[in-house]
Amino acid sequence: MARPGLSPAKAVLWAVQLACEANLSTFRILVSQHRKTLRNETVLRIVLSHLPESLEPSLYIPLLQDLVTGNIVEDPEIPVDTSAFEELSEKEAAKRVRKLHLLPLVWPNAPADAPEDPIVLFLIHRALRIDENTGLITQIPELLAPFLHLSQYLRTWLITTVLPLLRLNYEYHPTDIPNISIPSFERLSDAAGINLLLSKTGNSDSKDAVGRDLRGLIGPWMYGDTRQKRRRLRKNSSVSAQTVAPLDEAPVANQKCASWEEVFKWITAQATTSWKTAVEVIEQWDGPGDVDLGGYEDGTEWLDEEDQQHLERRYARSALAVAYLVPDSSLEALEGIHRIVSRIIVLLDLDRIPTLEVSGALLSPITGVDILLSSKNSSFLRNGLLEDSNTLTKPIEASLKLLHALLVSAYLFTRERVNMNLKRAAELALLQHESEQRMELGRLLKSGLALGQKGDDKHWTRLRNSILWLRSWGAEEAGEGGDAEHGKGVLGEISKEEIEVSILKTLLSNNRNSSISMIHATRADQI
Repeated sequence: MARPGLSPAKAVLWAVQLACEANLSTFRILVSQHRKTLRNETVLRIVLSHLPESLEPSLYIPLLQDLVTGNIVEDPEIPVDTSAFEELSEKEAAKRVRKLHLLPLVWPNAPADAPEDPIVLFLIHRALRIDENTGLITQIPELLAPFLHLSQYLRTWLITTVLPLLRLNYEYHPTDIPNISIPSFERLSDAAGINLLLSKTGNSDSKDAVGRDLRGLIGPWMYGDTRQKRRRLRKNSSVSAQTVAPLDEAPVANQKCASWEEVFKWITAQATTSWKTAVEVIEQWDGPGDVDLGGYEDGTEWLDEEDQQHLERRYARSALAVAYLVPDSSLEALEGIHRIVSRIIVLLDLDRIPTLEVSGALLSPITGVDILLSSKNSSFLRNGLLEDSNTLTKPIEASLKLLHALLVSAYLFTRERVNMNLKRAAELALLQHESEQRMELGRLLKSGLALGQKGDDKHWTRLRNSILWLRSWGAEEAGEGGDAEHGKGVLGEISKEEIEVSILKTLLSNNRNSSISMIHATRADQI
C-alpha cells in the first residue's frame, strides 16, 4: 500500500534519484511501499538506467533476488522522509517522468530468440552496460551466477560469451591482448573468434598453457547445442582425452560440428608455423569433449553420442595431419611427432609403440600397411589432409602403423645426420622413385662414412642393418618376401644386392677392411 503524500510520479522520480545515489536501502523501502507504481519491470528499468555500472553486484543482487521471489514487502515500522518532493507540483512531477526515457530491458540489437523473462533481459542488458561503460567484465559472472537456474539462455550466454572473453583478457593473457567488447566479440565469425582466442596460445611459459587455452577458451566458445542457431539469428536481427571410438566411418557432421572444423584447421596450421605448439595441443588436450566451463554448466551433456564420435575422429585426423605437416627434420621434431602418434594410439586403444631410440635399435618388422602403399596416396601429402577421403590420416590401425614406419625411417636417416622429415619419408615410400631413393642412399653412406671414421666398426654394422630395414621394413623377419626385387620401405626400389654392393664399395674406397670383415661375419650369421 502506497504511503499518502507521495504520488506515483513522485515515487518514480524518487526511485530514480535513489538509484543514481546508489542508496539501495532506501530504494528498497520505497519499492516495498509503492508496489503498484514500482512494479518489477519498472524497478528493473530504473536500476538499468540509473544505478552506476561500477557498483559491486553483490550490493544489489539481494534486491534482484527478492524481486524474483516476491519477498519485497512493506515494513510500516520504517519511517520514510518525503520532504524533498513536497514542494514539487504533480504537473511538474509528471512532466519530469515523461522526460526520463528509461532504458528498455531488451538490449540493442538483441537476437530474435532473446528470452522474454524481464529479469533475464535485465541481467544481460546490465552486463553489456557494465562492459560498455566500465570494462569491468570481471563483475559479470558474479552478477549472473545467482540467476542461471532461471534460464538456459542466460547460462549459455555466460559460458559461451562472457567466460572465454574474461579468461582471455584477465586470466590467461592479461597483458598481451587488447580488450574487445562483448558485442564485438559476439559478432566475430567462427574463424575470427578462434583466431582471437588462440592468438597468444603457445607464447606462454606456463606449463600446460596450450591445453588450458583449448580447454578454457575454445571449449566454452563452442558450448551449447544452439550456439550456431543463436548466432545466425543475432546476425539476421541486427542492424548490420576421452577415447576415440575406432569406427571405420565417421557419422555425418551437422552444423553444430562445423564450427569445430575451424579449430582443427588452426591446429594443423600450427604444424607449419609453430610445430611445438601443435604437438603440445595433442599432448595436453583430449579434443572437443575436453572442456572447462568454469563450473557454470548444469551437468547435462551438450554433445550427443553421434556428434561426440564424429568430433573425436576429426580431432584424431587433425593430429595425424600435424605429423605429416611438420617441416622440421630435427631429432627434436621427430620426437614431437612420436609423442603425437603415441597419444593417438592411446586414444584409439591400440598397442603402444616404443621410443624412437628403441625402435631404431630393434628394427621390428612392419606389417599391415601394404594396402596404403600406393602412389595414388601420395597426392594426400600435398593437400586434403583433413578430408575424410584421405587414407593416410584416417584414424585406424593401418594408418598409425604406416605413420610409425615412416617416423622410424626418418629417424634412422636423421640419426646419421642426414636430416629427413616425415613427409619426405612418405614421398620415398609412396612414390618409389628409384633415382630419389638412390640419392638418399648415397647421402646416407657418405654421412655414415664420416661418422664411421670417428667410431668403431660396430657403427657400420648398425648402419648396414638400418639400410636393409629401410629397404624392406623388416619383411624378411615377417616372412613377406624380403628377398624380392622390390621392398616396401623408403629404399624399396633398390635391390638388396645393390645396397650390399654400395656399402662394400664405400668401405673399400676408404680402406675400411675391418668393417668389411665384420659385415661379412654378420651376413654369415644371418644366413
